[in-house]
Amino acid sequence: MTKWIVGAVVIIAAVFGWMYFTDTDVDGGELPEVEVAGGEMPDVDVRGPEVSTGTKEVTMEVPTVDVDVPEEDNDGDMDVVDEEGVNTPDVDVDVEVEENPDR
Repeated sequence: MTKWIVGAVVIIAAVFGWMYFTDTDVDGGELPEVEVAGGEMPDVDVRGPEVSTGTKEVTMEVPTVDVDVPEEDNDGDMDVVDEEGVNTPDVDVDVEVEENPDR
């Protein structure tokens, strides 16, 4: 394994050395003149996949949501205050999860 690594390093060093010590001078030259004439697009026949859409009836259980709204106080206000001093209702969400054998 070590011989392979040493061989790869020697080859890489030789390539970089050759690139470093090679001097290439390019003088002159110009881009060619190109003329473009009108043409015709090729005929292309593309067939996409057939896509069918529809609906099916599925029965599923959804979670139940219970909101406990406090009764009115003596002054007619409903006061529920959390630790930060914000009036919030108490919300309980019950979710039952069952494994689906079809998935």
